[in-house]
Amino acid sequence: MPRTLTQEEVAWLFKNLRKVNFFSKVTLDNIDSVVEKFRAYSYPKGKAIIKEGVSGGALYIIKSGECEVTKKKGWFGSARLAALKEGDFFGEMSLVSDEPATATVGTLAPCEIFVLLKNDFLTIKSGNKELSDEIDYIIERRKFDTSFAK
Repeated sequence: MPRTLTQEEVAWLFKNLRKVNFFSKVTLDNIDSVVEKFRAYSYPKGKAIIKEGVSGGALYIIKSGECEVTKKKGWFGSARLAALKEGDFFGEMSLVSDEPATATVGTLAPCEIFVLLKNDFLTIKSGNKELSDEIDYIIERRKFDTSFAK
């Protein structure tokens, strides 16, 4: 069950949200409107938060605990791609794309995770032209950079 954030958590989230590409250059006023939409969730050890092949719908920032990113390998196996810890984030592309997740993210320990749902993100974005323009620019830039990396 989600819960609203405390003032200390809001401050922590504000600082760590700057690590997410979409929000790295967003103005202070606009970042404030994003932070207030986050909710805190608790996940037990062994919980798959994002499943490979399924469309996502949220940005996740780890407040405490540890997660791992895995990708299917063969029929029954999987390969570990990364370990995620406090301050790390995942799922950000699901905010702007309907593409299925390219990997699974699951908990290695009990986790406290801040979550921004896609619907909340789109509501904020549609109601704020400046924020929408900033994020659209970053998304286009990321697509451009990615196309040259291939």
